[in-house]
Amino acid sequence: MAWWKRLLVMALAAILLLGAVWWGSGKILPAMRRLSVTQEVRLPVLMYHGVHSNPKKAGDYVITPQALEEDLLYLQQQGYTTVVMSDLIAYVQQGTPLPEKPVMITFDDGYYNNYLNAYPLLQKYQMKAVISIIVGETDKYSELEENKENYSHITWDMVNEMMESGLIEIQNHTYNLHKTGKPRRGAAQRKDETAEQYFAAVGADLQKAQDRIEEMTGWRPNTFTYPFGSYSRHSHELLEQLGFAASLGVEGKPCCLTRDPSCLIRIPRYTRTSQKSAEELLCHFWD
Repeated sequence: MAWWKRLLVMALAAILLLGAVWWGSGKILPAMRRLSVTQEVRLPVLMYHGVHSNPKKAGDYVITPQALEEDLLYLQQQGYTTVVMSDLIAYVQQGTPLPEKPVMITFDDGYYNNYLNAYPLLQKYQMKAVISIIVGETDKYSELEENKENYSHITWDMVNEMMESGLIEIQNHTYNLHKTGKPRRGAAQRKDETAEQYFAAVGADLQKAQDRIEEMTGWRPNTFTYPFGSYSRHSHELLEQLGFAASLGVEGKPCCLTRDPSCLIRIPRYTRTSQKSAEELLCHFWD
């Protein structure tokens, strides 16, 4: 082969190689990145309610501060990093990375004993948590200024103090629908109401809660926490109309996150009772 032909072949080969590199960086690698962010991320979500200093109060929905501290120590020793709902939503919607071993701690109802007994422990271990408040109860006890460990709820001053720490994220647990009695259970649809009536009644309560939280804190919740885990066929549509990005349920299984927004619907949680510790709930989670 003549020297000029060899030179031409070498030049063409170089052009093809550069083109392949450019194509890979501009086309193939992004596709690989798209595949990577669709991989499933599993994380445990723990659900707490009351944290009471009297061991005699411990039960299905109440644990002692000592038990909570044991849970936090276990999570710390196992290398968990706490996240909140905004982190989960950012992962799903924007692909924002999560910690290598994430866990989410949640408290439902917004009891005063969460502020009294749980919040200091979260500060001690620098762990984050989500507190879903019954907004009507927070309004009520903000006026009463009656801080009783047995039954009181957190006030707006307490809410703002905890939020300002950067450790607590507040979410919506209805304004005044946290009730088990008939005809409505929590935020579920009544048997005797149409879809339109359901949207109007429950929508008004949830909107009132959203507006009140924003008015008192400057923060508008992105997540609705179903009371008792009760929901209906139209519940998710209603939440979408109200601007919620996610919801929390009560089913005891792992939370599996992808880039599909549907994975944020009724995120399952493990109920932490006085009979089963976080270690017992999570010891086989990564098996």
